Amino acid sequence: LFRGNIQGEFPESSLPTPIELYLKTGAQVIFIKNDIEHQWVNGTLGTIIGFDDEEDAKIYVRTENGQDVMVEPAAWSNMRYHFNEVEKKIEEEEIGRYEQYPIRLAWAITVHKSQGLTFNQVKIDFTGGVFAGGQTYVALSRCTSLEGISLQEPIRQSEIFVRNEVKQFARQYNNQNTINMEMRRMAEERAEKFISKLPELRRVLATDVVAAFNGDPAAKNYGEIISCYPVIKELTVYRIAHELWNLDVPLIPRMLTEMAHSETGIDIHPGATIGEYFTIDHGTGVVIGETSIIGNNVKLYQGVTLGAKSFPLDEDGNPIKGIPRHPILEDDVIVYSNASILGRITIGKGAVIGGNIWVTKDVPAGASITQPAHALGGVVTVTQAKSNN
Repeated sequence: LFRGNIQGEFPESSLPTPIELYLKTGAQVIFIKNDIEHQWVNGTLGTIIGFDDEEDAKIYVRTENGQDVMVEPAAWSNMRYHFNEVEKKIEEEEIGRYEQYPIRLAWAITVHKSQGLTFNQVKIDFTGGVFAGGQTYVALSRCTSLEGISLQEPIRQSEIFVRNEVKQFARQYNNQNTINMEMRRMAEERAEKFISKLPELRRVLATDVVAAFNGDPAAKNYGEIISCYPVIKELTVYRIAHELWNLDVPLIPRMLTEMAHSETGIDIHPGATIGEYFTIDHGTGVVIGETSIIGNNVKLYQGVTLGAKSFPLDEDGNPIKGIPRHPILEDDVIVYSNASILGRITIGKGAVIGGNIWVTKDVPAGASITQPAHALGGVVTVTQAKSNN
């Protein structure tokens, strides 16, 4: 007997596997959760071949392809969702958690319980008839191939049907005229919002021109900056793309910044947030990732990377996307050529990052990180600026 554990709110009617799981050697089981190491998937069949005698016992299963695997308890979350009116997005909250071995007995399974599972072979028995729309589709679509499907008896035409509510929904929301009207309304709404942003966008771009001019003693006038400097072309495209990105316009923001990237050698993701009076000297090879945040009066040199270290994985082994993973550069920061700043770290106000340095930890305000001329073993020097405190 293997007893599961419920924490918080998790109705027993929603448990993916019994809270009291009775198993014995030779029992046929089915896995009901993907393995992070890809030893099995949701729906893999197997046979119990043994147990550990320890208190936190492990179960040993031989899968249908002949592989012997060790099974440990897994966890499922019960999530509550609500709409954030301020940020206009759906947020989730874990209100309960269930821990149990990700298997259950599997001599037979109902069509309803088979949803989400994948089998190499299925034997479908509709002797009692189909009583719900979509049941036939669910049963047939559980198998990885047509050759793996075996029918107890032929499927009757009456067993393939769609609920009237689904038909009505499809007629209403798949109406092309309705779709076209809604798309036009959304396009006009977003276009109006974008146009309203143009004066502010122009003002901020003017500060970028000033920053580039003040940062380059070779520049003769603003006209030269606007006409000749790749950073201005890149920032013009980026700031337009960023506004479209904030309006949830699909695809176009990425297309714009990638075209500018191919022409300037500067790669700025439209999701990055960049303040006023920003400039990049020379520019070639600079990379600024999606969740980077850059304050005002920041200057980068060629080859600088504001990137992520690695992707955290979810319980199924897939990269978790959309989380903050790039650096924060506060106001008045300078980063010299070929420095790499990685991860969700903060470079404090007025800090200076020297060239050819790899930074993965927070840098305090006013600090200067340099690499000595005769450094051995990658030693760097960190100098804390004097503080009135």
